Amino acid sequence: MVKESDGSLFKKVSYILIFLFCLIAVPVSASNSLTSVELYTLGHKYEFNRDFDNALACYTKAIELDKNYINAYAGRARVYSWLQRYDLSLGDNSKCIELDPSNFGFYLNRGHNYMGLEEYQMAIADYSKSIELADTFFARKARGDAYIRNRQYELAMADFNRMARIWPRDSDVFLYRSQVYGLLGDYNNALEECKQGTSIYPENSILLFNLGQCYEFLGNKDMAVEYYRKALNKELTGRSHKKTAMVKNKINARIQGDWQSYSEWIYY
Repeated sequence: MVKESDGSLFKKVSYILIFLFCLIAVPVSASNSLTSVELYTLGHKYEFNRDFDNALACYTKAIELDKNYINAYAGRARVYSWLQRYDLSLGDNSKCIELDPSNFGFYLNRGHNYMGLEEYQMAIADYSKSIELADTFFARKARGDAYIRNRQYELAMADFNRMARIWPRDSDVFLYRSQVYGLLGDYNNALEECKQGTSIYPENSILLFNLGQCYEFLGNKDMAVEYYRKALNKELTGRSHKKTAMVKNKINARIQGDWQSYSEWIYY
């Protein structure tokens, strides 16, 4: 075995230390001499490390240096969304659209802002524009979700069927179609969607929960409790902590023999 020389080892250690140093973000207080691009890059590092206050400071300084720096607006909009400050995120995404009106992603992002503000019709309009520019799986899913929240279930199903043609085996195809069937009271078709989904994704807690809901509404309490227990044993993580609490409360109620509370289909 060839022994590595001390000089060679020193060089390697030096390179590693330099690499690690480069990963450490420069304090914002020392960023006054940085260019807008450097500030954006620094902001992105802060954002990646979930240091949102410093990320916002860097993106804002980058914008002050270059009023048309679209990446900085997009970055700041993204951080505002993380912080659930959807009104501020919407303003930055609107600026991105002004600077690049042909970018489908900016309409998608602004649609998410409107969803956070519960302005579903405005969200649908932006998602529709995004689809007009580029018919993507994610835009169809987002618009379908907005249609559900706007109680336009048939239009939602049309989007989810389009999703199925783009990525037919994605878990969200089965999940969202089961949701629409459940909300429409078509529990047999909801059950089939859930069965197909869990045959591919047996650990999906929301599909398991929906299976429980299907069996409950079809009158099979034993099977309902079985799948509610399975869902509870998985990590129930949805977009809304309030909805997650409601789902867990419904499951615990059913396990304890309470079939009166939470009588409607829960869209989770």
